[in-house]
Amino acid sequence: MKLIIILGILMSSIGSLAFGQEKTTLNILFTDGKQHSVKIEKVLGNQYYLDSLPEKAINGKDILFNAVIRNPAYVSFVIDSNYRTHPVVLHPGLNIVQARLFQNRYQLIRRDKYLEENAMGAYNNLFANNYDIYKYLRDHQLGNMQMKDSLLNLSYNNTDTAVSIIAKDYSSSYVPLYKVAHLLPFGNRPIFREIYNGLDTNLKNSKIGQILDLELKKAEQGSIGNEFPKFSLTNRNNVVTDLNTIINNNKFTLIDYWYSNCGPCIAQFTVLAELFRTHKENGFSIVGISVDQDQKKWLKAVEKYQIPWTSLIDSKKNSADYFGITAYPSNFLVDASGQIISTNMTTESLRKFLKENM
Repeated sequence: MKLIIILGILMSSIGSLAFGQEKTTLNILFTDGKQHSVKIEKVLGNQYYLDSLPEKAINGKDILFNAVIRNPAYVSFVIDSNYRTHPVVLHPGLNIVQARLFQNRYQLIRRDKYLEENAMGAYNNLFANNYDIYKYLRDHQLGNMQMKDSLLNLSYNNTDTAVSIIAKDYSSSYVPLYKVAHLLPFGNRPIFREIYNGLDTNLKNSKIGQILDLELKKAEQGSIGNEFPKFSLTNRNNVVTDLNTIINNNKFTLIDYWYSNCGPCIAQFTVLAELFRTHKENGFSIVGISVDQDQKKWLKAVEKYQIPWTSLIDSKKNSADYFGITAYPSNFLVDASGQIISTNMTTESLRKFLKENM
């Protein structure tokens, strides 16, 4: 039996307009008459949230959240600690969202003046199948790496296409703007700037629009064809190391950003070590840049996983912030001149590249 839940998000103005604020009441009504727990979660980096959101979960049959919202916020709901909804945009004013529990997932449907944002549902349906297959193969360790890479790339391409279509049809909506912001940490692609440029001028000039523009500019500094900037960072022996010296002394260098508690980062170490040992005599090198704030955790991880390549630490994330990196692992493949020739390569795509070019 389908469980129907109505989420009514009521945002009304404070009596005194002098403060220019919006008093926000999030009213969640569960029509099944049962007790539920709901928590509001951020979806993006903190820079996109200009207003404070309720942090604690609330339990009850008729749940009320109170906050002050002046800028549209991109959030998801965690229901009963088990169900995380796909993201929605909370607007100043009245928001009404219908949620259906169907096949162990919540489907959100807007029932307010932002009906066009139901395009988000079409967006999810367009690419979810390929990504779900990829996750199944990955989680169950089935299929070869080429198959997984192919499915993942297909999912990325479908995602980009879906957001591009939504942006053209709804150029004044925050949905495509926030979708680009959501996808950007997983690797910049030229289509993101194209989508942004095609948005309504007022949207681009909004506070959120300006933040995304800045993040795009950061990411574009790491685009293919650009020169990797000159950085000096500390190695495991506490010696300041010039990254450019390593780059200039090798035919190709993979610069890998990671941290000690990053599962996907650690999962690739075995293959990277194999590729490093196979090709290092022919001019291939790897430089791992950890963004751990705790140097002891970094050194412990380097020793635990017996990392054979140069390991540097960027505890203040200066070099990572230069590129706007917030998702890990992230990597850049550069040639001896320092030119970026590829970004965010999978281990399989790196293996193929080295086989063809070393």
